Amino acid sequence: MSDYKYKTILNEADTRAKIAAGHTGYQEGRNDFDTASEWLADLLDEREKTDGFQYNTAFLRWLEKREGWPASGENGSTLSTLVYTSQGYRQTRAKLRAGFAPITDAMIRQAAEAGQRLLVLTESVFGEGEVEARPKVLADGRAVAYNGRSRSRGWTGSSMVWAKIKEAA
Repeated sequence: MSDYKYKTILNEADTRAKIAAGHTGYQEGRNDFDTASEWLADLLDEREKTDGFQYNTAFLRWLEKREGWPASGENGSTLSTLVYTSQGYRQTRAKLRAGFAPITDAMIRQAAEAGQRLLVLTESVFGEGEVEARPKVLADGRAVAYNGRSRSRGWTGSSMVWAKIKEAA
């Protein structure tokens, strides 16, 4: 699931500058996996429309050829890391564009107060889907979004799922 929060989203110019700077080795407190590239995510989307799903290495080689860059390592290079994180960012961006956000207690409470249901994104071996959930604030103050008609299965604000308040029909 792509619930990872990216601290930095680079534009094209910043992506090119980061790639040109190269990998500087391990630095205390540095985490390259919290940075994604909007430019690379857009290129991945464009390539997927014409050539199907873009595997990281194939996309990496295509981009190097297109830009005239020397071949870089498939693991650990700045470019390969940005391609990897941008793949995940594409999923996060698509969910955000569809109106979903990581579920929170406030979201559940808002839906419960408005008498609306939540749509929760679920994942299984069969793929992603949406489940309608009933939000409820319990007597002890906890906010829960129950799965369908269940009274015991559901999600709380600390669950690692994406949700949105269902639009009134």
